[in-house]
Parts: sequence; structure tokens; C-alpha cells
Amino acid sequence: MRARRRSRPARSRPSGTRLANRGLARGDPGRERRGSGERWTARCELPRDRRGRSVRRDQPSVRRDRTRLFALLVRRAPIAGGSRGSRGRAQSVRQSARNRPASREPRVSAAIDCGSNSVHLLVAVVDEHGVRPLADESTFLGLGSATTDGYLGSAAIERLVATLVGYARAAQGLGAERVRVVGTEPFRRASDAGAAAQQVKRAAGLRLVVIDHDEEAFLTVIGVTGGRRVHGTLLVVDVGGGSTELAVLRPEEPPRAQGIRVGSSQLTSQLVEHDPPAEGEIEALRRKARAAVSGVTRLPTSRLIAVGGSATNLLRILPLAGLDQVLTRARLEEIMETLATEPASLAAERHNVSPARARMLPAGAAILEAVLDRFGSDQLEVSDLGIREGLILAASRAGDRWRQQLPSLVGGWGPPGHE
Repeated sequence: MRARRRSRPARSRPSGTRLANRGLARGDPGRERRGSGERWTARCELPRDRRGRSVRRDQPSVRRDRTRLFALLVRRAPIAGGSRGSRGRAQSVRQSARNRPASREPRVSAAIDCGSNSVHLLVAVVDEHGVRPLADESTFLGLGSATTDGYLGSAAIERLVATLVGYARAAQGLGAERVRVVGTEPFRRASDAGAAAQQVKRAAGLRLVVIDHDEEAFLTVIGVTGGRRVHGTLLVVDVGGGSTELAVLRPEEPPRAQGIRVGSSQLTSQLVEHDPPAEGEIEALRRKARAAVSGVTRLPTSRLIAVGGSATNLLRILPLAGLDQVLTRARLEEIMETLATEPASLAAERHNVSPARARMLPAGAAILEAVLDRFGSDQLEVSDLGIREGLILAASRAGDRWRQQLPSLVGGWGPPGHE
């Protein structure tokens, strides 16, 4: 009698993002964890988030060997600024890529955003369907705290350069044709931003571009809308560590953007001494946030969307909010009450956020409350899309002239996606 062969359960294939993450050092200090529920989207009319994006069957697929061999490639990818031999090999690789005939394969691009709290990398495929992520990484560096005296300093620049060298290797290992880097509020404030950019260029071969408030806001809008034209009035607010950017899109009107130099890290360092914050400190956060937002031009809006680490991590504190990705006034009040009773270490463990991020969440919630008050709205949607997707899309559309064309690009070039 023939023995029956046992059937083995099918082995699931890791996603491209998880495979990509293996190539980056797991022990890097400050590297933020990414749980399955961290990525959120605005609503179905706008592009879905990096984790939950639906992929049509007729989409051209990215070659799997790119992500399967990521761990090997990330260690071997040449970086400009190394030895003379490394630079020569990198130049020959770029030259051969230019001589290669055009391919129908989707382009792989990378964007790095250096903000007040974290430095983020997104490597993605850009095709007619939009942006499809291959790798999405975040490293907490706290550059905003380093610039309290008006400059980054050698230690912060050293951490930044080391992070960008690793990110450049990761992007090149996944086949990125171009890695674009932008710096936001800490570089706008730092007197040694130029020196930092020079060191990044020498060590990683990357050009760090310092963008202003309007450019940051417009890139965020493009990332949220996916380059689609919008109907109705849309407000996008990005609460960062050192500043908050707001952009308004209205039909038949030029886009408007405004930045305020108040962010979650800045408010926390100024006003919060206790952990968890005392009742008086929370009220001080709210007063300061309302005063900062009071100068923002008030326009009637039909839809408010919040992006950035403050908004997406606030959803984690209240599981109910994660179901529909909406923060209401009542929910923000409940979240604030929770954070007022939990030390940052406990909040980090219970809600799967980093301790450094947990300590800044009350300030982020206070800023979002102030935005709701200013615009007379009861709720805002939360999306994890933003500046990095916007940078990849803008550059794919306009090339090296993306900065000059931002005011026209922010209105969208694709089919309508917002009602």
C-alpha cells in the first residue's frame, strides 16, 4: 500500500517592503518600528496608503529578484565619496545605465525627507498607476532638537551622513535610478546647513535640497492626491517636529500654502517637563498651539486631511480611530486624557510607538485641535501619504525642474480624484 504523502502548507512570500527592510541594519539606534496598522490613508477617492494600496492585475510587476537580493545588494552597492575604485565603479555603472536601451519596465525612484524628528526613505516604482512602494524606512535622529542653538553641530551631521549613506545603498540596491533628498525645518534654521549638505554630497553622493514652507506643503499635497485634480476645497495639514505646514486647494484658484514655526518636538521641549505631562502643561500646549494657528488665513474647506508622524501615531492611541482613520474633536480629547496618565515608556509599549514619539504626541494633538478650531471643522482624516510620494511624483513629471513647476503641479495632472 502506497504511503500517503503529506501536503505541506504553502509558504507565504514576504512582501517587497519586508524584504527590503532586511537589508538595513536592525540595530540602528532610533530606528522606528512599523507595525501592521501604522499606515493609513485619506479616503478611497484618493490614492491608498503605502501598505494597503490595491494593485490591479494588469499592472506591470516589478522584477522580484530586486527585492529578493536586497540584503546582498545593499551591502555591495557603490557609494560616491568612497575609495577611488568605488567612485570609478559607480561612474561606470551610471554610464552603462545611460547607454542601455530604453525599457518598458517601470522606473524605480527614491525620495528621502530629512525632518525635525526623523529621516525617512521611500523607494518606489512609478508607473501609469502611481507610486508603488518597495521600501519604506524611518530613522529617528531628532535634528530639530540639535538646532535649538541655531546650528546642527558635528555630532548631528555625522548621524545624518551615516543614515543617508545607508539609505543610498538601500535605494541603489533596489535599482533606484535617482535618489532625491530634501531637508525641511531643521535645515531652514541651521546656519551650518550648507556644510551638512557638502558632507552628504561627499560621503553619499547625494544632493540635499533645502525646501521652503510652500514647497514642503505643495509636495505633501501632491503625495496625498497622487497628482490627481481635485474638486471641492481640500486642506492638507502636516504637523512636523519643528513646523506645521498647511496647504489649501480650491477650484479655479491658485493653491495657497502657509507654514508656522510650531511643531510637536519644539512645543514639547519648550513647555513639557513632566512625564506624563501635567494638566497645566497640557493646557499650555493648547494655548501655544491656538496662538500659533490663529495667524493662519481661514478659508471654508470641505475636507481636512492630516499627514505626518503626529497624526498617524495618534491613531494608535485610540484603536477605534484606526478603523476609519479619522480624528474627531472628541477622539483627540480622549487621546489627550490617555497620554496625560501614561508615561512615554508605557504609552510606547502599549500602543506600539517609539518612546521619543510618544512623548511628543500631546503637542501634536494640541496642534491638530487648534487646526480644527481655526477652520471650524469637527474632524480630519489621516493619511500616511505625503512629501516623499509627492517628491517622487513631481520629479517623475517635471524632472530636475520640479521645484520651478510645483505651483502648477500641485493642482494635479491626472483624472479627478476628490469629490
